[in-house]
Parts: sequence; structure tokens; C-alpha cells
Amino acid sequence: NNYVANNGTWSGSFTIPATAASGATRMRVRSVYYYYANHPCNNLYYGESEDYNFTIQAPYNNDAGIAEILNPAVPTCDLDSVDVQVSLTNQGLDTLQNCSVYYQINTSTPVAMYYTGSIAPQGGLDTVTIGNASFSNGDSLTVWTELPNGVQDSISSNDELSMTTATGLSGTYAIPADYATFNEAKDDLVAFGVCGDVVFNVATGTYTEQVEFPDILGTDEDNTITFQSASGNRNDVLIQYDASNANDNFVVQFDGGDWITFKDLRLKALEQYTYGTVLNVKAGSNNNTIENCWLKGNSYQTTSNLASNIRWEGSSDGFSLTNSLVENGAMSFYMLSYDLNNPSQDMTIQGNIIKNSLYYQMMMYAIDGFVLDENTITNDSALYSSGYGYYQLYMYSVNNFDITKNYIGHDVGYGHYYPVYMNACIGRNNPRSQFSNNCIFQGTPGSTSYGYYTIYAPGSGVMDMHNNTISKRGGFSNYSVLYMANGGLISLKNNSISNFVGGYAMQVAGGFTLTESDNNNLY
Repeated sequence: NNYVANNGTWSGSFTIPATAASGATRMRVRSVYYYYANHPCNNLYYGESEDYNFTIQAPYNNDAGIAEILNPAVPTCDLDSVDVQVSLTNQGLDTLQNCSVYYQINTSTPVAMYYTGSIAPQGGLDTVTIGNASFSNGDSLTVWTELPNGVQDSISSNDELSMTTATGLSGTYAIPADYATFNEAKDDLVAFGVCGDVVFNVATGTYTEQVEFPDILGTDEDNTITFQSASGNRNDVLIQYDASNANDNFVVQFDGGDWITFKDLRLKALEQYTYGTVLNVKAGSNNNTIENCWLKGNSYQTTSNLASNIRWEGSSDGFSLTNSLVENGAMSFYMLSYDLNNPSQDMTIQGNIIKNSLYYQMMMYAIDGFVLDENTITNDSALYSSGYGYYQLYMYSVNNFDITKNYIGHDVGYGHYYPVYMNACIGRNNPRSQFSNNCIFQGTPGSTSYGYYTIYAPGSGVMDMHNNTISKRGGFSNYSVLYMANGGLISLKNNSISNFVGGYAMQVAGGFTLTESDNNNLY
């Protein structure tokens, strides 16, 4: 049984049981809407059954073949002096004691070796090194067997395997000169891996496609992949895609791909309703970077996380978003799923403008090592239909953080209930985590605001909260600007904390929450 989503496809293989009778037989394939197909003959409310006729051929006494070419491997970074190695299989009924094994490179003279050993009947395997050879990129290698146990092979169709040798990518390529599309470049990366830093310079133009990056062999800190505008101007290259359902809801997706950078590019979600994700990051996609890009979601009035500009699933390490514009979407950055026992590690968000999401802006969960530096997180466009947004920066179990030099505020609607919400966020003691030099305000001057707390920080601590300007305007006068409770080891110095609508500038609960407070301006 396998589940397939709408418009999806499935492929797979199965092993015919050794007890299956030889001769003509029938195989039934069934699909059932919404449920698993768990019976070949029961009634279906919605679905389809198809029957396929085929013949199971009885095994012969002597049937040798090549199960797999083990070496040279594809991809590889070295084709010089390679041991040609195969997995030899016995599909016959008799034990395989000897046979001839050949290999041929392109149309050269075949090279032979004589195998002796003992391979069990009907599926037994042995690893055999036939010889040593040097290859060139693109060579054709063919390997085959002859004369199992000194007699003619009973079935010749499984005697032979072929492959084309190829080295991994390295150096600089051009799109669309060397590769017509992003997907063509990605396909070669997946097929051949990398043997050095790989750069794709993308010519000016619009590329209507979506691209997904699984694990790519060979990538590490010394063997990275970069897609960048050839001109260095992000306005010159646009990648766009119109998603139609939840399964293809992305323009770019990291799904196990590591050490990939998108630089100086525009990425845009064309779908104007629910499916507006620009970048989707799945678990185990590490050390990826978005640099000086423009990520633009849609402006549909929804609270669905499927319309998140950046959508995060599970734990991934080393993500960096720098000097970019992240615009529109129901959420700017939404971490959909998380594991407190396996947090994402070392995330850096620096120098960006993050603006005009309709509901939440940044929902950050379970991160160990978080830098939020020199960003503008704001809204000067419409908020959700009720005229308010819930959180601008929400953090839950975001630890070992540094939040510095950010501007967080808004100029539209009733404002956000919580510009900053820090729940169970624990900093580090040496060096001290910083929540410093930020400008954070709540409410639109001259307008009614339904905001609660400008900074709400329950269960958080071990940080220096220094040199911040924090203010609250609009309505809801019985809430404070800064609320801290049940945390610990917070140093509060040199801050300007202003409540222009009545109520408190600051509320602190818990005997160990605040360890020192000095030179603060409270209004």
C-alpha cells in the first residue's frame, strides 16, 4: 500500500516470490480514493482496478549475470586508474562455480577475466574485480558474462549491464547557455554530484518553473553550489511559479539539499490565493543561503501557513537569509513543525527588509543559535481583514540568541497584538546573549490600536537587554510596554520604554527575572 496525493504518481518494484508457480498469471493494481487499497477483490466506492497478464518463467540450471556495476561509480571525481568492479549474480538452479566476465570501454577490445568461486542458486551474489582502467568523461562501459559453469547461458537477457561514466560538476556554468533551465542544471547536479565549487550565472530574463533540491553528492563547505544573477542585479532575473495544490506549493524547495546559495535573484509566487509559498525548507536541508534576493508572496487575505513566504518544515541547520527583501504573504517566515529535542542550529537573519505580511510576520520555533541583526520588520500595507496582525516576531524555545539593531514596527491598521513575543527563550551566559540596540514600537500614531504588550517575554532570560527604544501607542491602556515573568538573569540598562496610552511602561514578575536595572527612561 502506498499513499499518492492528488495528481501524483507512484513507481516502485517488487520481488516475485520464489514459491510462485511458473507460467501465465495475472496481477491486479487498485487505487482507492481517500483510503488504502487493502484487498484485491472487495467493493470500491471510488477507485479503479486494472489487471495485467504476464508470464513467470521457470529458472534454468545455469544463468549468470551482472546485478550491478559497483565501480566506477557515478558520480565520481576521479576516473584515472579505476578498478572495474561488479556484483555477479547467479539466477540459475545450480551453484555457479565459474564463468567468463568481460568489460568493454566504448568500442575498444573487450577485456576478460575468468571467475571461479561458489555463488548460491537463485539470487546469490559475489563481488568481482575484473580489471583496472582509466576513463574519460562520457565513456560507455559495458560488462557481461558468458559460459556459466562452462555451458551456454540459459537466459541471455540478464547477462549484460552498461553505464556512462561521468565526473561531478565543478566550475562556472551559464543559464540558459549551458543549461536551458534551473531544472536542467539541478538534474545534472543530482545525477553527477559536485567535485568543487559550482556557480551558475543566470542571464537576464524570466524563468517560469519550480525547482526542488534533494541531497546532492559531494556538497560540503569546500564544494558549494551557487545560483546567481549574471549581472549582479537581482532585478534582472525572475524565477516564478503558479502553484496549484499543497504538494507543489513552492517556487524553490530545499528537500535534503545542502550548501546551496541563491544570490541576486527574484523569486515570486504567482498563485493569488492559498498556495503562495516562495521558499519551502524541509527537514535535513543544511547550510543553505538566500543572499540579496527578493522573495515575493501573494496578498490574498488568508491566515493559512500555505501562503507563507518562507515555510519551514522540521529541523535544518546553518540557514542564512541576508540583505534580502521578503515581501507579502500571510506570514513572512513560518516554522511549521519543530522538535524541541532536535532544534534547528545556527540560523542567521541579517540585513533584510521583511515587510507587509498579512497576519504573522515571523514565527520562529526551536532554534539553538539564532542571530537577528540589522533587519527592518514592518508593515505599511494592509493587514488581515480585521485590520490587525497577531505577532511580528514570535519566538518559542529560541535559545543562544542575539537580537540586535533591528527596527520592528508598523504603519497601518490596528497594529499587531504583540510586536515581540519571547516564550521560553534562554540566552547564553558567556558571552552574554544580546537583546540590544533595537527600535520596537506598537500601534499606529494617531490611530486606534488593539495591541497588548510591545514585548511579552514569559519564561525567558540570560540576556542583556540594553540600549533599546520600545514604545506603545493607540488603545488598550491597561497593558504594559515590556512584560517579563518567570525568567532569570536579565540585565536591563540604558533603555527608553514609553507607554503613550496609559498603563505601565514595564511589568516584572518573578523574583529572579531581573537581576539589574539601571539608566532606563520609563514613561
